[in-house]
Parts: sequence; structure tokens; C-alpha cells
Amino acid sequence: MSKAKTIISLVLLIIAFGFATAAFPFYWYEMNLKGNTFSFGVNGYLYSFGDTIEYHTYSDENRSYYKNLLTIIRACLAFDVLAWALYLVGIVLLIVKLTGKCKDSSAFKLIGKIVMVPATGFILLSVFILLATPSANKKDCIEFYGESICENGNFDFISENQNPGISWVFVIISAAFSITTMILNFCGAF
Repeated sequence: MSKAKTIISLVLLIIAFGFATAAFPFYWYEMNLKGNTFSFGVNGYLYSFGDTIEYHTYSDENRSYYKNLLTIIRACLAFDVLAWALYLVGIVLLIVKLTGKCKDSSAFKLIGKIVMVPATGFILLSVFILLATPSANKKDCIEFYGESICENGNFDFISENQNPGISWVFVIISAAFSITTMILNFCGAF
């Protein structure tokens, strides 16, 4: 039964790893302003209007205007990368366990169980940090336009004008698999 749990844990962790990896190149947050859509990533954004889609890297002005939003997006990606690295360690440990090497080492078993705790914590931080985008957007607006223009703005996390991007969805899925793997590791996969 322990070998079956280890295989299941390995498969779930590979899936979590895949979704964490998939979040790297895509967009974390989208805004729709008067029919124009902006999809924000770490290094640039997609600007869609009508049938036209353009990719832009951030100019100094864009970096200044979206300073707080970009800080949030970079933090999300950073924690995603940290979780990804620990997922990789977990995958290697599970493969080593399946091959039968180090199976009786209590230190190996402890590391195998513990590695998923910070990995899950990092991926959950990536998920929850993005929830600060309304506050970041409002700060960016106030810094650029002034408080009088921005006080009545729509700064909801999800609305008809703004919502999280596909990268956020990927890290949520990764987090679900990460939590499941962590539980399995503590319940006998290691």
C-alpha cells in the first residue's frame, strides 16, 4: 500500500509541478478599459482592441504607472518559482524512494514529508498575494491621477472590468495538488 501511495503522490506532484511551470509565461491579471483589454505579465502586457492584439514590454512610464500591480505580480511569480523548485526536490525524493534506495533512513523519510510543507506554503502565498491587486491598482491610480479621480473607481478583485489571469488559475490548481500530495506524504507515501 505504501508503494501505491508513493506512486500516487509522485503523479500528483508531477501534475502540481506542471501547473506551477505553466504559470510562468502567462498573464497574472487582466483589465478591460473601454473595450481595450490589458493582460499583465511579469515582463510585459498584451493590449487587445478590436481584432488587434499587441505585445508590449513595460516602458519606464508603464513600470511607474503600474508599480504596485507589478510588485504583486512579481511576488506571485517568485513564490510560484520557489514552490516549483521544492516540487522538483519532492519529485526526486519520491523517485529515489520508489527505487528502494534510502528506504530505511529516518532522515530521508522526514525530509520527504517536510519538503512539501514549504512548497505548499509558497504556492498558497502565490495564490493569496494576488488578492492584493485591488489595493495595488488603487494605489497606482492615486499616485498617477490623484485621489479625487480614483476615489470612485472600481477596484474589485473580480468584476466586469478586471479579473485574475490564467497564471493565477494555474497556481490554484497547483496548490490543490500540492495540498493533496502533502497529506499523502504524511499519511504513508514516505
